[in-house]
Amino acid sequence: MSPTLAGRRRSDLRQLRRAIANEWRKLWSVRATAATLIALPIVALLFSWMFSDGGGRTYNTLTAAERAAFDPAAISLQSHLMAQMVVGVLGVLAITAEYSTGMNGNTAIAVPRRGILFLAKTLVTFAVSLAAGTATALTSFLLGQAVIGGYGAPTASLAEPAVVRAVVGMGVYLAITAVLGLAVGILTRSSAGALGIIVAAMLVFPALSQNLPATAADFVAKFWPSIAGSQIMTVVPDPTLLPPLTGFVLFYMTVIVTALTAFLVFRRRDI
Repeated sequence: MSPTLAGRRRSDLRQLRRAIANEWRKLWSVRATAATLIALPIVALLFSWMFSDGGGRTYNTLTAAERAAFDPAAISLQSHLMAQMVVGVLGVLAITAEYSTGMNGNTAIAVPRRGILFLAKTLVTFAVSLAAGTATALTSFLLGQAVIGGYGAPTASLAEPAVVRAVVGMGVYLAITAVLGLAVGILTRSSAGALGIIVAAMLVFPALSQNLPATAADFVAKFWPSIAGSQIMTVVPDPTLLPPLTGFVLFYMTVIVTALTAFLVFRRRDI
């Protein structure tokens, strides 16, 4: 490696470290960040309790086949359905708050390299969401198992590798969703527009797709990215859907493509 190239790489790493520190400060300077992170476990625990209560209460009414497919871990982690909306908000606000205040101009002066700036924003958003999402997933799981067990229904244990994968998978799923929110926020430059897209793509359309003709509904249930990605949170996989890791990779690649598109726009558009 030539001295010039080595020096350039060291300079890029220094800029990246400074950019990460700057993005970290900016993220926490937005009042909505703390509110969003406080709301995340509250929303998740509420829905974990609701889903788990329903699952545990109805267990004794299930048929033998339905009991064989009973997945207490997945039931408690269904709280991701609403938690993903909260982290989506966090990702969107990580960029659109700058557009609304005009801070983006100062950011571009401080970090003129668009690639370094984009990477710093992505890393900070992912890291904060991963920590909050994993903690939320763990508490949702523990609460859910306590509620389900209270009805005498089977429960899951963290001693099972597949259960650990499901819990950690929810944390990573939420972190990737936050990055998706960041990317959509860059593309739209609008909090309302980005949030509308996130809600429609991850919550509204999957719910409404059940009303499509059977073939189309089955296709959406199997291959729609957010639905496929959520299979990482299952311990007893549905044979009609993608396997957990395959579905998660599909979701991950969808977000990667969206993020790369956002980066190309971010690099070429006036800040």
